[in-house]
Amino acid sequence: MRPHHLLLCLFCAVLIGCNDYSEEDFPVSGPSLHATRPPGPVINEIMFAPRSTTSSAGAEQPEYIEIYNAGPSAIDLSGWRIEDSPSPSGRIYTFEFSEFPSPNHLLGPDEYAVITPEPDRTVTGSRLQQCYPFTAALKGLSVYVDDRKTLSLNNDHDCIRLIDDKGNLVDEVCYDEAWHNPYLRETRGYALEKFSPLLSSSTASSWSTCLDGTCSGTPGKQNSLYLPAHETSRAPNMMTATETFSPNGDGLNDTAVFLLTLPAGAYQMTFTIHDRSGSEICRPADGLPSGPTARLTWDGTTTHGSTAASGSYLARAEIQGTTGPLIFESTIVLAR
Repeated sequence: MRPHHLLLCLFCAVLIGCNDYSEEDFPVSGPSLHATRPPGPVINEIMFAPRSTTSSAGAEQPEYIEIYNAGPSAIDLSGWRIEDSPSPSGRIYTFEFSEFPSPNHLLGPDEYAVITPEPDRTVTGSRLQQCYPFTAALKGLSVYVDDRKTLSLNNDHDCIRLIDDKGNLVDEVCYDEAWHNPYLRETRGYALEKFSPLLSSSTASSWSTCLDGTCSGTPGKQNSLYLPAHETSRAPNMMTATETFSPNGDGLNDTAVFLLTLPAGAYQMTFTIHDRSGSEICRPADGLPSGPTARLTWDGTTTHGSTAASGSYLARAEIQGTTGPLIFESTIVLAR
């Protein structure tokens, strides 16, 4: 799938415990982790509780709903609509794709449609582009702009339904703020993403928090949490590309890099470095929220910022989350 998968296979021999786990040892429960739905357009990402004001943390975020075509054929979205749950007064918010400007209403295979609000209906310079500038250059993305300030999605829970031109329910997600990574202190400003488009949209275990980028969302491109459907229950591993690194600033193996691959789920990680006596000399990550793939690094310095001496060190990752407590240890050599 991605280049790093080849890298993982090449360097599996340097792992400690690489062969200690199997997928049967760490099953991921929940019906959503069985890709039984037929491929086609699905609700794939939702920003329902954005940061409402511009601040030093980044650009103002808009709400958005992302649709992804996981099927083999192009779909004409003319007459298709999005509906949310009725309000206390009984009002149902409806968005019909063909009523709003877009280059065309065909959604091809592996293409995205993003619905976002902007009072003047412009895409260029919109809050979506300001917060996610990469959307301006994405091919295979159609942006539909509603002429309102918000999509009126509830910040705690709501239902979103995708309905075709014949009135058939194509997909539905009744999200809840509790679906976010439970190790985040604040979830406002983070999008919910599916691990795989083919997983059921109606179950919490299909979703978790996007932790990618300044605005914590990936509208119009592959989710940061993405796993092929057959890998959602993969065995947990920690791997490193090399047993030796030399932080001398020459640009070659200056940093020790460890890649954690876990089943679909939400996690919290603590990563420590220990010397030969077992004493902790550095803690590069402490209670770090994470998805099923994490990249942990050590630059060869200690907690106090001093330079660690040449020698052998133990890298230790402690993980809490979907699979239960896990500990990985790997030896790394620092050579100056």
